[in-house]
Amino acid sequence: MTAVATDISRSPLIWIGDRTGHCTHVNEAWVELTRRPRAELLGDGWLTSVHVDDRDAVLQTHASVLGGSELASIQARIAAAGGSLLSLHVTVSPRFSDSGELVGLMATAHPAADTSHPSSYTVAEDIFERIIDGVCVAGFDGYFKRVNPSWVKTLGWSVDELLQRPILDFVHPDDHDGVISARRQLHTGTSLQHLINRYICKDGSYRWMEWRSVAHAERRLVYAVARDITEQKINEERLHKARQDQLDLQRRLVFAERMASVGTLAAGVAHEINNPLTYVLTNIDLVTDLLVASPAPLPHTDLDDLHDMLTEARAGADRIRSIVAGLKSFSRAEDDRVEIIDLGPVIDRAINMTANEVRHRARLTTTLGPLPRVRANEARIGQVLVNLLLNAAQSIPETSSAAHVVALSASTTACGDAQISVSDSGEGIDPEHLSRIFDPFFTTRPHAGGTGLGLSICHSIATTHGGELKVDSVPGEGSTFTLTLPAVDAPPPLASPGPPVPQTPPPPGRRLSILVIDDEPRVGRALQRLIGDHNVHVAHSGKEALALLQQGLDVDLIFSDLMMPEMSGITLHGHIQRLLPHLAPRMIFISGGAFTAQARAFVESVDNPILDKPFDRDVLRSLLEHAALASQD
Repeated sequence: MTAVATDISRSPLIWIGDRTGHCTHVNEAWVELTRRPRAELLGDGWLTSVHVDDRDAVLQTHASVLGGSELASIQARIAAAGGSLLSLHVTVSPRFSDSGELVGLMATAHPAADTSHPSSYTVAEDIFERIIDGVCVAGFDGYFKRVNPSWVKTLGWSVDELLQRPILDFVHPDDHDGVISARRQLHTGTSLQHLINRYICKDGSYRWMEWRSVAHAERRLVYAVARDITEQKINEERLHKARQDQLDLQRRLVFAERMASVGTLAAGVAHEINNPLTYVLTNIDLVTDLLVASPAPLPHTDLDDLHDMLTEARAGADRIRSIVAGLKSFSRAEDDRVEIIDLGPVIDRAINMTANEVRHRARLTTTLGPLPRVRANEARIGQVLVNLLLNAAQSIPETSSAAHVVALSASTTACGDAQISVSDSGEGIDPEHLSRIFDPFFTTRPHAGGTGLGLSICHSIATTHGGELKVDSVPGEGSTFTLTLPAVDAPPPLASPGPPVPQTPPPPGRRLSILVIDDEPRVGRALQRLIGDHNVHVAHSGKEALALLQQGLDVDLIFSDLMMPEMSGITLHGHIQRLLPHLAPRMIFISGGAFTAQARAFVESVDNPILDKPFDRDVLRSLLEHAALASQD
């Protein structure tokens, strides 16, 4: 008989045997090649199709694998139909049960290379079998036709299991669309250079595979190499988490440094509040004494004194409100909130908050020119300015404040950007320290109790906003820190965003029915008095208010505190929207400014107005007039 070249590349011969070496299964390719019934090929029948000179070597190879060899290969000749011989390269691999017990073996046979060049076959097959990456041949029908041992090692499936199931069975469901799309691309003749998907292992876990593939359209085969990149993916996820943790740590450091600045300012802020609080309380006491001691009606002179004392008390309260507003803006935790802002109020608040700290060391001078609007986080820019003013003050010795100056100037650059400079006549910075002044944890005053993070965080805030923070300094003469922020091309802000003031007053005698809800009784009574000549009901909890409304209380307006124990204004709004939806648009929320993340998200999602504490009488009057007009429709 003569060896002939018969093409079975589309479907390799697969032979499966038990632990005794007896054949239990052959695939259709065996039947087609030998043209013998499958039953005749089972048991030892297949061996008669092997050339008599190759049978011993084949049986020895089987015995070697069953005896413990992981993998073996041999070249043998198989008798095809009609008596021709086909030279095949046979790979024999062990088969294991789910518990890891050896249950038999499987042989896969492919055409051998041209015998005139035997070395080419040996090298190619050796590379295929030993390459670390997963190498495979797949058919256009969606099945593996051949896989190398790396697939078994990586996924845990046997070669037989990989060849007998559709490839998509092994692909993660979320990656099916990508595989199907890649197949379409390959079937048109386009090579695939980059595809990443997940393959399921026999133990139920998944491995990430990165593919390089090319198709042979005439043979309807795909030749591919898949690299296991699971460890790379795990490291990428760890790196991503580490970066997120780093960002979170940076946010925490920014907030911690801001709180450290508040701690530094605490004594000064207390001083700034105690001054107006002194004459507020004193004048209130005097007014009370005057009203108790004086006969009614009060004499004209007493009325003048009463007016002056109340005017001064009001001015002091406004001053306290301004200081508290600055503290709220400076210390709020929602660091990522970016919007278009005016820098003037931010500068004013920074000056007010640091005034006491500065005045004991230097005179503060300001030169404020026009500034463009910028897109920024107000609290963070406020933190930068407060930090620069505090640093300027602390660089000056506590000697004679009249001999030193801290100067703040603001202007628009030639490029149209906003520029704010803080200069001091302090000790300056040595040249060898100047290049490190913005480094984390670096400080020129190690015994001053600072963290060494202030200027580093300020520099980071500036660059995050697309700007820059620079320093110029001369030892013994002082330093100048300059913050530059890019201008934003935006229209000027509209008038107060509160409800529109009606052009005509409400009808004379029109009384509104109003429900006031606040867990602090004195706040509720104060608002009740401020509302004046209207029919006002007061509830001290959300539950009490909801009960009144469900009992039939019909109101034109509902003033509800946003943050209350047990049932917040947010929860109350949800109940009203579900049970009494016509009243939900009539709610006006009262806020002291202590917003949680949930409260801020809620306020941004509804159209209901917000009335800040302490109450602004003009804003309240506008709300009442607007409600009176609406009730006429």
